[in-house]
Amino acid sequence: FDQALAVSSQFTITSAGLSELGPSLILPSGERRDSGRYEELTRNALRVSTTIRFDDGSTVVDSAASHDLDLLARYLRMLQVRGDHLVHIAFSEGSGDPAADEQSSRQLGEIVATELRRRLVAPGDVVALGAQRPLVEDDTPVGRGINRRVETWIRP
Repeated sequence: FDQALAVSSQFTITSAGLSELGPSLILPSGERRDSGRYEELTRNALRVSTTIRFDDGSTVVDSAASHDLDLLARYLRMLQVRGDHLVHIAFSEGSGDPAADEQSSRQLGEIVATELRRRLVAPGDVVALGAQRPLVEDDTPVGRGINRRVETWIRP
């Protein structure tokens, strides 16, 4: 069972196009948009499918985020991923002030790290990228909430 649950086995399952319910590994596409900080952080890494989201303007871990954190922690413990192989990349909505955006995303990333520690997972590094790489426009509360997120990556 240990071999079946290892990162290398999960990689094989995912690359074969199979998946399971709950968190899984996402194989990055071969195409890179640019050579920025995000690409440096994720080069040769695998993304965990669970993304932790925060409502517009909120730092509260609501019931959905708490459930996602439970699933993420369980998955990382199952894979026995050490903290020095994890990076949590945090994003915020765009406020027009890059320094404030970076601070906001850092706060979200640190909340995720704290919550993972509470769930007995060594959280690894937190990197705050502010409003970089928005998923949707920031002109509605829903859009801002979608962009306020923390992604988890497993590095080699």
